[in-house]
Amino acid sequence: MAKIPGGEIDLRDDRIKSKWKAEIRPFLLGRYPVTMSLYYAITNKSPNSFDGELKPVVNISWNDAISFCNLLSQKAGLKECYSISNDGENIICDWESDGYRLPSEAEWQ
Repeated sequence: MAKIPGGEIDLRDDRIKSKWKAEIRPFLLGRYPVTMSLYYAITNKSPNSFDGELKPVVNISWNDAISFCNLLSQKAGLKECYSISNDGENIICDWESDGYRLPSEAEWQ
């Protein structure tokens, strides 16, 4: 995992011609994409296009990605970040959790 320092970033939405600043707290980010073999080992599901064990996972939904994060957190003995309602419609991220999660839009930037 790579340590990413906190700070402030400028974000914008060109559709509505809006700009704003976002504060980012320090966080850890995986150095490498999740491979197909790791995805399969954690979820016991083959990604839609299984084409080589060491290639990055592609063509999965956002819901599949957050479910993977929760399963990976469980296996590592960490607190899950995502709470998902029974119908899958409501998803809440616990930003204080120590488990795995997807980066926010500001963190990606």
